[in-house]
Order: sequence, then C-alpha cells, then structure tokens
Amino acid sequence: MFQAALAQVRQYALLTYGDRAAQALPPEALVAQAWDLLLLSRAAQRAGLRADDRDVVQELSRWPLFQRNGQFDLRTYQQVVQYGLGTSPRVFEEGV
Repeated sequence: MFQAALAQVRQYALLTYGDRAAQALPPEALVAQAWDLLLLSRAAQRAGLRADDRDVVQELSRWPLFQRNGQFDLRTYQQVVQYGLGTSPRVFEEGV
C-alpha cells in the first residue's frame, strides 16, 4: 500500500511541477505526503466516502494537460499517463 501511495504522490508531483518536481518535493517530502495520502484514504474509507467512475471521468476531463483545443483528448491522456507517468490509465484513475 505504501509503495502505491508513494507512486501516486510522485505522479502528482510530476503533473504539478514537471521537470522541477525533484526540487519542489525532495524524497522526504514525498514520503511524508505518501503517509498523509494513506491516512486520508483510510479515513475516507471509514467514513464511507467513495468516488464513482463518473466523478473520476468528470475530474480528469477538466485537467488542461489532457485537453486539446479545449476538449478532453483521449489519445493525449493515454500518452501522458503511459509514457509521461509510466503507469496505466486504470492505475492512474484509481489514484485519482
């Protein structure tokens, strides 16, 4: 579980800071954020909070990084997730 949370934090750092991710979030900050993510996820589970697939699709369609000409572009999304983040869309979406 921790490794998955750490991977999610790294992906978010790359999406947020790009090439400056390592300077913006050094390893100890990534680890701290991964633990925070695990704690928040556990609290959300206990509270019965869930995001359904529609919520995830709606959220991702708003991210400018995944848009072309103001519209969500599936090909861009798949390329960024697979090649830029080094993961599959399913794993990425579960993290979102």
